[in-house]
Amino acid sequence: MFRPSIYYVRTGGRGSSVAQRLCPACPRLGRSSLVLLSPRDASLVPGTNTPAAMALRIVKGSLDRMFDKNLQDLVRGIRNHKDDESKYVAQCIDEVKQELKQDNIAVKANAIAKLNYLQMLGYDIGWAAFNTIEVMSSPKFAHKRTGYLAAAQSFHEGTDVLMLTTNLIRKVGGACSVFSYPIGGCRV
Repeated sequence: MFRPSIYYVRTGGRGSSVAQRLCPACPRLGRSSLVLLSPRDASLVPGTNTPAAMALRIVKGSLDRMFDKNLQDLVRGIRNHKDDESKYVAQCIDEVKQELKQDNIAVKANAIAKLNYLQMLGYDIGWAAFNTIEVMSSPKFAHKRTGYLAAAQSFHEGTDVLMLTTNLIRKVGGACSVFSYPIGGCRV
């Protein structure tokens, strides 16, 4: 069975000449193109850091994210698994750990939001302190807000990354600027 792979190829890259040879339907690739290649032909694209290989990882990551559970799915699942809640939550925590290993900050913020909910239910999320700081340092406000909520809920005086959190808040300009309070009214 033919299962094509999608590759993003930039003109002038090492993989573009291979893609041009393998795709006779598109003899002249534009500045950047999406090319469908069979698995056999895809193996001819040299190197793992070519634009084609990087695009394949991005597409696979996008497809994986499409099937990830969001917070609403987590809440529904917990309500539906009343008999074996701890088993279901353990499975969800394993999924969250896999999400936290990804490079995409939106996936990490979604995982931290789920951990916030699990922390409210009484589960320990102290193991995700560094990932919380990563989400806190995101340039997007929605992600940053999720990270600060997780830090406020789960960090205590014995948390290993407390110094990193303090320095991050100073770098941002104070916790008040993150939450849109006037800086003069709050002391950090």
